Amino acid sequence: MNKARVGFALAVPAIAALGAALACVLADPPPVDPLPPPSRPTILSDIVTPRLDQKLTSQPVAFDIPVAVDPSQSIKWRVFQDLDPAVNTQFVGGLDVTDDGGVTLPDTGNAVRVIDDPFNGLDFGSQCHTFTFVVAVDFDPTIFARPADIVGSNGDVVCASCGDQVTWFWQPVADCNFDDAAPPTYLPEASDGASD
Repeated sequence: MNKARVGFALAVPAIAALGAALACVLADPPPVDPLPPPSRPTILSDIVTPRLDQKLTSQPVAFDIPVAVDPSQSIKWRVFQDLDPAVNTQFVGGLDVTDDGGVTLPDTGNAVRVIDDPFNGLDFGSQCHTFTFVVAVDFDPTIFARPADIVGSNGDVVCASCGDQVTWFWQPVADCNFDDAAPPTYLPEASDGASD
């Protein structure tokens, strides 16, 4: 066998191997940076309307609840009457809402999203009650009022009970017997409603 044929015979597999390697490199997409974990939605309790530091004696015309959250992040909220984790609490009027903020592009900073009238015109009635608004990235599937833990790609909890809450005290009559403590919460450091 002459040298040219030997060289050609050796070169063909080497070129084929090089071509296969290049095809793999070109076919693999570039690495994608993982999205940051969801941030905790935080209610700006100092500017909630109606104010949280007063009991409600007449039904407000409107509720405005400003929530600081990443604008690209979906949030959910639920409204509860007389929240009590010891019982199988139902949320008021089936109010269970998801808000994607209308934004789909990733963002690194927080923006304020105002939740208007989450009670959806509910008549508070003539009995004393507490009304609690809970906002979360998602909710626990078995405990209606508990914001779910958010777990990172490595399995660690990156946001425990990832949400926030506020409570209003509805006192349409003078003899309401409220505890001075705020209603129960599933949150590590929830914003509290009014006590007086």
